[in-house]
Amino acid sequence: MYDDAFIIGQLINDKKIKVKMAASAENIIGLGKGELTTLQLFHDIKANVIVSDDRRFLRTLEEKNINFTVPTEVIVALVANKRINKNEGIESLKRIRPFVRKENYNHAKRQLEGENEN
Repeated sequence: MYDDAFIIGQLINDKKIKVKMAASAENIIGLGKGELTTLQLFHDIKANVIVSDDRRFLRTLEEKNINFTVPTEVIVALVANKRINKNEGIESLKRIRPFVRKENYNHAKRQLEGENEN
């Protein structure tokens, strides 16, 4: 099991996130069960955005004109909106580093550390 599964389990136990069941997902070639279920749940609950770092899934979302963001940008937004402090944001980034693309990690880290991007 992935480390993020344990984190999600703890968030569920702490009632910080809710588990929603999705109806059966449309079969899209190249997507796994998790991505298909996520896509179906997005439609079922009329969500505004999907969070993922899976390139194939993100391409599908782009093709379907579905709003998405990557996990590292969620952390940056949480800090920017003062939901967590800068140190918590940097620590959160470190914890998800093995699971996200290097360029997304580095971009978010620079944003949190206040460095200007070119």
